[in-house]
Amino acid sequence: MPTKVICIANQKGGVGKTTTAVSLAHGLALRGKQVLLIDLDPQGQVATALGRNSEPGVFYLLTMGASPQETSFVQSCIRSSGREGLYLVPGDQQTMAAQTVLNARYQPVSSIRASIQRFCKDGLHYVIFDTAPSVGGSRNGRCGRPISSSSQPPPSFCLQMGSGRSSR
Repeated sequence: MPTKVICIANQKGGVGKTTTAVSLAHGLALRGKQVLLIDLDPQGQVATALGRNSEPGVFYLLTMGASPQETSFVQSCIRSSGREGLYLVPGDQQTMAAQTVLNARYQPVSSIRASIQRFCKDGLHYVIFDTAPSVGGSRNGRCGRPISSSSQPPPSFCLQMGSGRSSR
C-alpha cells in the first residue's frame, strides 16, 4: 500500500487544524497504522499537544537536499510521539524562515511533496501535515494537490486522547 498524504489546511486560524491533525494521526496509530505527523505551523503546537518540545525539524526537512548524508540528518529530526506507531517532525519559529529559503532557491512550496518522498517507504502508511493559516498571500497548497477537501470546517471539539470522549 503506498503512503497516503493528508494535509489539514484552512485559511483561518483557530479552527481546529492542529486538533484535527493530532486526533487523526493518533486514531490511525491506534488502528495499527504507521503515521508521520509533520508540523508546518511555526507555532509548533503539534509537539506541545503530544507532550514534546518544538524543534526546527521542519526547517531542515524543507531546506536540506536529498543526498544520503542530508537524508540521514533529516531522518534524525523525526521524534517519537510517545505513542506506538506515531512519529513527529516538529516545527518551531524557524519553520517560517524555510519559506524564505525556498523562495531564494526559486523552489515552489509544492516541493514539500518531493522532500517527503524519503519517508514514503519502509511501512509508513500515512504522512499528515498540520499547516499554518494562509498569511500574506501564502496559500496552503504546500502539500501539492489535495486528496480531498471540504468547504465546511471540522466540528469544534477536542478529543481527549485515548479516552474516546469529547468535550465542548
